[in-house]
Amino acid sequence: MKKIQKECKNLYSYLIKRYSSASFIETQHFDNLSEDWWNLQGRLKLLHKMNSVRVKYIKQCLMNQEQKNLYHNEMTNDVFKGNFLTGKWLSNKCVLDVGCGGGILSESLSRLGALSVLGIDMSSKAIEVAQIHQKKDPCLTNLIYRKTTAEALLNEEKQYDLITAMEIIEHVNHPRAFISTLFDLLKPGGFLILSTIEKTLLSFFLTIIIAERLLQLVPNSTHTWSKFIKRSEIKTWVSQYPDVSIIDCRGVIFLPWKDEWKVMDQNATWAQQCNYFMAIQKKKNEEITDKKEISQVKEGNQS
Repeated sequence: MKKIQKECKNLYSYLIKRYSSASFIETQHFDNLSEDWWNLQGRLKLLHKMNSVRVKYIKQCLMNQEQKNLYHNEMTNDVFKGNFLTGKWLSNKCVLDVGCGGGILSESLSRLGALSVLGIDMSSKAIEVAQIHQKKDPCLTNLIYRKTTAEALLNEEKQYDLITAMEIIEHVNHPRAFISTLFDLLKPGGFLILSTIEKTLLSFFLTIIIAERLLQLVPNSTHTWSKFIKRSEIKTWVSQYPDVSIIDCRGVIFLPWKDEWKVMDQNATWAQQCNYFMAIQKKKNEEITDKKEISQVKEGNQS
C-alpha cells in the first residue's frame, strides 16, 4: 500500500512539473496588455525602465563568476567599464528567456552576442507582438520566439548556458516545480537569473496599493500578493538540489525622484523586502562530488 501511495505521489509531482506552470488567468491578463509591450510611456513603462538594470545585473553575475569574484558588494566595479548594453559578452552562449512577453529583455540579450536566444511565453498575443517588433531589426537573426512552456522544453533535451525568468515566477502555478524545471534546462556551469517580489506587508503596500491602485504605474490586477515568493522559500528549494547554489541576491528599488530603478548593495537586506534579483548557478560536472546523492535528492523531491 505504501508503495502504491509513493508511486501516486511521484506521478502527481511529474504531472505538475511538466504541465501545470502556466496560469490561464495570468496569460489572459498579459494578452490584454499586448498593445502596450513596446510603448515606452505606456502601462509597461516601469518594465522598460527596469530592463537596463536587469541586463547590468546579468552581466555582473556572469563576469564576476568567471573572474572568481563571487562576493562583490558594489555594482560599480571594473566589470562595468564601458557600456554593458553593447559588446559581445554573451558570445557562444545559448540563452532561454522564460516569460519573455513582448521581447523587451530577449532583444537586449540577442544584441549582446549570444549564439542563440529563445524567448518563450504562453501569451500568444505577446509572442505575436515580439515577432513583429523583431522584424524591425534585421540583426536579430539569433532570436526565436515560441508559444510554449518551460516544461514542454524538457522533451527536447536541450540545455542552456543562461536562463532568465524575470518577473514570471509570481505568475505561475506551482513555482517550486517551475524552478526545478529551470534547473533541469540549465547546462552544468550555467546561470539562472530571476527576479520576483518578496512577500511582505511592504511589498503589498508598494506594488498593489501604491503602484497599481493609487498611481496606476502598473496595470490593475497585475500582482496577486498571495503569489509573491519569499527569498527564504527559494533558498529552501535550492538547498534541496546539491548541484545548484545561490551566488547572489539583491534588492532593486524604484527611485521616483530619478524615474529609474537601482540595484542595491548585496548587504542592504532592507532593500530586499520588495523587488529582488537572484542569481543561481549550476555546478559543473567536475564540481559535483556525489552524483548518487543528487539522484536520491531528486527522487525525494518527487515524493
